[in-house]
Amino acid sequence: MGKRRDLTLGVVIVFAALWALLTHTHIDSWNEFSRLAAVEALVERGTWIIDDTALSQSTGDKVFLNGHFYSDKPPTLTFIASGVYAVLHHGLGLTFDATECDPKADTCYCFAFQCPRPFDLAYYLITLILVGLPSALMLAFFYRSTELFGLSNIWALLLTGVLGSGTLILPYSLVLNNHVPAAVCLFVGLYALIHARSSSVSARWLALAGSITSLGVSFEFNVAPFLILVFIVAWWHHRRRAWPFIAGAVWPVLLTMALDWWMLGSILPPQLFPGGYNYPGSTLYTTPGGTRGSPDVLMYGFRMLVGDHGVFAFSPVLLWALVALGLAIRQRNHRLWWEAAAVGLASLFVTVYILFFTDNFGGGAFGPRWFITITPLLFLFAAEPMLYSTARRKLIFIVLSAFSVISAWQGASGPWHSTLPLLRLETSAAASVWPQPLSAPELAERSVHPLDVTFEGIRARLRGYSLNADTVRPGDPVTVTLYWQALAPMSDSASLFIHLVNSIDALSAQRDVALGLRDLPTTHWKPGAIYADAHRLDLPETAYAPDTVLVQVGLYRAEGARLAARSAEAPLTDSAVKLALLELVPRPGSVPNPAWLNFGNQLALAGYDLNNRVIRPGETLSVTLYWQSLALMQKDYAVFAHLTDDRGNVVAADDGLPYTQPKRTSRWTLQVMQETRPLKLPADAPTGFYQVTLGVFGDEGRLPIVAPAGHYLGEEWTLVQVRVNSDR
Repeated sequence: MGKRRDLTLGVVIVFAALWALLTHTHIDSWNEFSRLAAVEALVERGTWIIDDTALSQSTGDKVFLNGHFYSDKPPTLTFIASGVYAVLHHGLGLTFDATECDPKADTCYCFAFQCPRPFDLAYYLITLILVGLPSALMLAFFYRSTELFGLSNIWALLLTGVLGSGTLILPYSLVLNNHVPAAVCLFVGLYALIHARSSSVSARWLALAGSITSLGVSFEFNVAPFLILVFIVAWWHHRRRAWPFIAGAVWPVLLTMALDWWMLGSILPPQLFPGGYNYPGSTLYTTPGGTRGSPDVLMYGFRMLVGDHGVFAFSPVLLWALVALGLAIRQRNHRLWWEAAAVGLASLFVTVYILFFTDNFGGGAFGPRWFITITPLLFLFAAEPMLYSTARRKLIFIVLSAFSVISAWQGASGPWHSTLPLLRLETSAAASVWPQPLSAPELAERSVHPLDVTFEGIRARLRGYSLNADTVRPGDPVTVTLYWQALAPMSDSASLFIHLVNSIDALSAQRDVALGLRDLPTTHWKPGAIYADAHRLDLPETAYAPDTVLVQVGLYRAEGARLAARSAEAPLTDSAVKLALLELVPRPGSVPNPAWLNFGNQLALAGYDLNNRVIRPGETLSVTLYWQSLALMQKDYAVFAHLTDDRGNVVAADDGLPYTQPKRTSRWTLQVMQETRPLKLPADAPTGFYQVTLGVFGDEGRLPIVAPAGHYLGEEWTLVQVRVNSDR
């Protein structure tokens, strides 16, 4: 026992030193830019609004609510990080550096102490304090926990080493994210729950278990089943004496709700406002969390678990841990049977949620990072000595561990970059959804518009494109399939943008992804082979029509600089390749721009019109609204129509009762009512693009916008964009 405790400190020191050495130098993902933009805004401006932060310009992980941009990340970890940054900023004068570091282009792989050059010390310290050091402490707790099973010291150290350096724990302990802190909380919560059974001060352990588990859920909401099932285990062992667990679990919930209220005036977190993702240039879906389920769940699940994005493909040693958990559950007399059952059932719930309600494998990242939270819990049951009782079992564990360690270290250099796992299963069905190598004759047989475009510094050629339609309506999806040919082995990376630009040169929709992001990294493209890469963009539900939409694409580096494009066939503008001009036609209806925005099941916007889409400073924009009563209303509601600039500032507004006859909605019948709201632009308004936003409010506040499926879309809707020019 004493020797094990002595080595616990050694585990902390070894991993803390390793993480300190390898923590990355700069921000390298939308996830980090989003969270740190909120941290910067809180500390330097005292607000959650990230409109004016430099970091917010480099992320799409944000929502537009109440006329401003906010990070869409859960607020609790952001709030804790702001406390650390307050000390660093006000005490040491540190600030964030908005410069990205691309590990694939950096000779030192962006590791902090591998190159003698300056790095973002504020980012480094926050990451080390909030992610690296807690990760090292968690691994020490894990090492101590193996003592419960009677595992020998050498195997306990080996198992701890594999957990820390052979799973996704390794790469994500080196960058700022919420997954590792959530994993730390869940594991320490289970550790405290187990110790409450044999301690004379069980109430303290139970309070700790409730507090730390609930805190983990506040970091990552999709692991909420763990809090519920861990409480059930606490109640089973302690019955009425389990109340400290409940008391401990309350404060993180209240803290999160209070932070949400401070931010948005609602106890709901920002990512649960689907309407927040409805803004010009948004690349996320207007659904909770900005994601949605895959149309082929079985294939998505195959790829997520064992295929080209498989958690078991990246960390095959997790199969060993999963078998160990299964064996513990099978033994009804196992001393930790209830804990094993809770971990197994909660992990199943989390996995089902991921498979059915996501479609992007965690974005442009190394491995399916959503599984990090459950990894240490699964590993705990691999500490059973019987698993290592024969030479054959030891060999299997060592082989699985070796592949896992090699894979994890591969990801350590670029956690926010997609990479194929060393071991993966492939089927003909799975291969059909990957970018398919095509020969030139096969390309000619397809309905592909031929191109021959090259980009500066990229050893690939854009050979053609295809579209799913030539005529579209507001709200329709536009699928753009690009055909790329690798000219030589590719070691560098670039990001791809696809823009849908309307006739006033405003963005109707856009998609920004790493080239080859979803399916096959460019480093695995075969020279000479042609790959089909499809991307879906959704036109806004209230896009102005009739109109035309230009489809254009291009490439850019991590720092934002576009790559020059060269082509003899395609006209180029600002390094963007113009592909096609789509015809945008209105939906069927008896009013202009037919739409259907349901405000609180009381009234709906049935359509709208504008007197002009391009106006000059000092002129008045007339917005005609068509309202449909959904019921005979008992209350009077007012309408607000705002014209906002690209930072969310209101430059013109018209709020009040509808300009209808009768004006009071309590006297409306069920017929369509028409009104026109004037928005007078200031004479000194800068040129650029402005958004028309609107909503409905009453004595009790704004009415919620309800989606056809019944979920909440927010309380303000971005209706359309207009352009302000000095000359029309």
